[in-house]
Amino acid sequence: MPRDQLITKMTESEFVKTLESSWKAPFVARRETWAFTGGCIAPRTVSNRESTGDKVPGRITFGRQVAYPTKPYAIWLAERFFGKDEA
Repeated sequence: MPRDQLITKMTESEFVKTLESSWKAPFVARRETWAFTGGCIAPRTVSNRESTGDKVPGRITFGRQVAYPTKPYAIWLAERFFGKDEA
């Protein structure tokens, strides 16, 4: 079987649903980004994006800890993963 047939494409909405359903807490701590994304995205990557003004909607802080509401965070990640960060 050709390699390209082995790779299944996930839509943006499937990506968001997968992230959201795999995380049982209402918030995702930025330091838990590794776990939330299955090791694909580092917390520092998100921090760097936010330092350029590309903030995650609903971002909250607990002292020095940063957390994001699960669904808006999944949507924010999906928009960047699927190349829609110019919106």
